[in-house]
Amino acid sequence: MVSMMAYLRARVLVLVLVVSLAGGAGAVLEAGARVVVASCSNATDCTDELQAALDTCAAVVRVPALPSGRSWVVRPIHARCSGQTIDFAPAAVLQAKRGRYHKYQHEYWLFSMTNVSDVTVLGNGGATFRMWRADYGNAYLYNHSEGRHGIALFGSRNILLDGITVTETGGDGVYVSNPFGHVGAPCRNVTVRNCNLTGNYRNAMSVISADGLTVEHTTLALSQGTPPEGGIDLEPNSPVNMLRHILVDNVTIHGNTQRGVTLSGHALRDNTSYTPVSIVVRNTRISGGTFGISINASPKGLPAGSSLTLQGLTVTNTSGTGLLMEDKTPNLLTTVQDSVFKDVAATGGQPLWIEGRNAPCHGTTFTNVTVIDDRDRAAVLFMADVEGMAGTITVHRPGCTEEAAPPGNTLVISCAD
Repeated sequence: MVSMMAYLRARVLVLVLVVSLAGGAGAVLEAGARVVVASCSNATDCTDELQAALDTCAAVVRVPALPSGRSWVVRPIHARCSGQTIDFAPAAVLQAKRGRYHKYQHEYWLFSMTNVSDVTVLGNGGATFRMWRADYGNAYLYNHSEGRHGIALFGSRNILLDGITVTETGGDGVYVSNPFGHVGAPCRNVTVRNCNLTGNYRNAMSVISADGLTVEHTTLALSQGTPPEGGIDLEPNSPVNMLRHILVDNVTIHGNTQRGVTLSGHALRDNTSYTPVSIVVRNTRISGGTFGISINASPKGLPAGSSLTLQGLTVTNTSGTGLLMEDKTPNLLTTVQDSVFKDVAATGGQPLWIEGRNAPCHGTTFTNVTVIDDRDRAAVLFMADVEGMAGTITVHRPGCTEEAAPPGNTLVISCAD
């Protein structure tokens, strides 16, 4: 028994030594498990030590809160190993190193993954990833860029981000895409849960190409700096990009400068070789900003069989329209269900805006949709070529009178009182 215990102690010592040699001073291995605990001995730059800990490819890398309230000050950090859990303590702060993240340094993203799989990043409800948004918007300090993202995912699979605050970035809080260029696999099976993406420069979240994305119990808020300045922007860059099996569920979106939810399909095409869009946004609260929901489909069409479901939404207190629907192809089967638009379009216009500007806006079914308004105006603005709008919208407004949809539409807009 004594010899066996001595062997185990020696084995643990060897493992610690191996990891320390691979990871430098920033990596020590807990006895009896493939768990690396990162450390930082450099008060002004933790990059090398934290990166070394991640590069051990240990199953679990723990990132503790540093003593005396210090942040993990870093240049760009890359999660390169598949099958890894990166566990940030609730009080840990991953802080972008000030004065870095310039274009010429090819340093854009605070934390990124490219072509990895089965990676979990835990913030335990309190860890914060923070950059220097005001600096990046200062033309005397930085060239303009919208790509200084907090967390950037490229072509990665089975990824979970849970309990993280991402703030003050120079781009998006979270960016989900294929690898750079217009080709390459999308991200697959990504979950963003219990996160707080707030106060970022472009969007709280941008989705370029994803096949399987769930965003749930998350806040997308206070984006300001450069357009689109929104909550979640679903916007492919190329016809080969995917927006398939996208679910936004029980999310709070508030105070973004422009749009709460955007679907911009201008890069997509009506072609059977491309993947149909499938998006569900449900049980979500949107408030503030210019537009609550903006649907700008492509005049060149979307793949047949595409679908968009908006269900159980509450949209309130926007300066512009609560729902903007423009150039929506009939290939995008759209339903709006069990949703309320209350006190929207505060600066003028109508609560709902449906327009066929560059191509017909075609085919949406409204079911149990309510508009609550206190102004003497139409609830829905129809412009140009609008066809195939169906279902019912109920309006609560003093002095309400029933509205007629244009010919070619069976949508009924009725008064509650």
